Amino acid sequence: MPNRSESSARQLNGPAMIQRYMTPRQVAELLQVNEKTVRIMVLRGEIAAIRLRGPRSAIRISEGALADFLWSRRSASS
Repeated sequence: MPNRSESSARQLNGPAMIQRYMTPRQVAELLQVNEKTVRIMVLRGEIAAIRLRGPRSAIRISEGALADFLWSRRSASS
C-alpha cells in the first residue's frame, strides 16, 4: 500500500517517481504568500525541499512535498 506522499504524487503527476519541481517563488504564488515566507518554511523544515548545487544554491520544492505540507496544515487545524 502506498504511503501518503506516494499517493499525493500519484494524484498530481501519475507515477510517484515523476514529479514537478517548483521554485520558492512559484510556491509563494500558489499559496499567496511572500517568497521569503516560503524560504523560511523550508529552513524550518515545514516544507521539504532540495538544494541544487551552484553559486546560488537554488531551492526546489516538489508538488508532493507541497501536498504533504498542505495536508499537515489541514490536519493541524481540524
